[in-house]
This record gives sequence, structure tokens and C-alpha cells, in this order.
Amino acid sequence: MIKEFAFGINKRHHFHESNKYGEFMGIKHDTYCSLYDYDKDVIAFYSKNKTLSGYDGKIYIPDEFILDVDGPEFDKAITRAQKLSILLDQLECHYTIYFSGRGFHFGVPGKAFKWNPSKDLHVAVKRVLKDKGIFNYADPSVTDKTRIVRVLNTRNSKSGFYKVDIEKEWLFHLNAKELITNRAKGPNNLLHNYITPNHKTEFDVTV
Repeated sequence: MIKEFAFGINKRHHFHESNKYGEFMGIKHDTYCSLYDYDKDVIAFYSKNKTLSGYDGKIYIPDEFILDVDGPEFDKAITRAQKLSILLDQLECHYTIYFSGRGFHFGVPGKAFKWNPSKDLHVAVKRVLKDKGIFNYADPSVTDKTRIVRVLNTRNSKSGFYKVDIEKEWLFHLNAKELITNRAKGPNNLLHNYITPNHKTEFDVTV
């Protein structure tokens, strides 16, 4: 599988095998990768068109699917994150929580999805996640077909903080902001094992 990597919003279209993700962690500036995985058709499309706009190839659910929770300020973002955490617990869906440098990312195992490769996979994902109530708290636009998301342990240039994994309990702690931002001052080298070996299917997004 292939991912697109970007080194800033305007420095996109660097294609690498998805298993190279770890090589891009720890970078001290904005670094992103595609939400979905691609096959080699994405490289051919970009070579011909010099853009991914209008990409009509198949996309694939990654090992970890990111839900993005943001807000105009920390307090509003963490309130949404708390509510999404409660919802995912009710759905019995495993997840890892990350502070993105400004908001929060929820990493859901790819095995929580029943899916098949499709050029319209993102449409099914949006429909099912909306039906499950996910978009009451997470941003639906971050499930667009060619969306990119911040790479773990890389620095958010706007806030100065790194994207790091955090403890679930911290979302509900009285000193949540202090705990989270202290960890996000640099990369976190004690990473959780965010890939769950076995997971029941929560989201049927077959096309």
C-alpha cells in the first residue's frame, strides 16, 4: 500500500510505501500523510495530472483510521473529545487518543471496518460514521478522499506542540490542559501499541 506524505500543506505529493510511516515521525515541522491508503494507480494519476484533485482510483482503509476533533479553542475541542470517547466506548470500539497540537485525533483500528477497496469508499465511510453519531463530535471533512492528517510525533507549527498520544483518563482530568500540553512539548518516545490484533466489525462500509 502507498501513502501520500506532505511537508507542509503546500508541499504535497510525496509517495511512499505505507509501512515507511515511522520514518517520518519526530520531524520538527508540519508533516502529514494521507488518511486513506492507495495502490500504485495514485502515482500514475499524479504523474499525468500533477494533482490529486479529481482522483478516481480505489482507496483503502488504513491500519489506523483517524477521526479529527477540533475546536476554536482547547476547552471546546476537549469537550467534543470527551463526548466522542464516551460514544466510542458505548459502541465498544477500541481507539487511541492523540493530541494533534491543537485538537485531538482518535485512532480507530482498521479492523473495526468491514470494507472493500473502492473509488467511493470515502462516501460509504461518511454515511456510516454519520449514522453512528461520530460526526456529532468529529469533523466529517477529514474523511474526504484525498485528505491528509498530521503524522504522529511531528510538530504543529501554529501551536508549537507535537502530535502525541495521550492517556484516555487525561481527557477528564481537572488538569487536562497542563498534562496534555506538557507531554506535547516534544515527541513522545513511549508509544502505545495502537494496532489492535482482533476487533469486531463496528462500521460496515462495503460498497
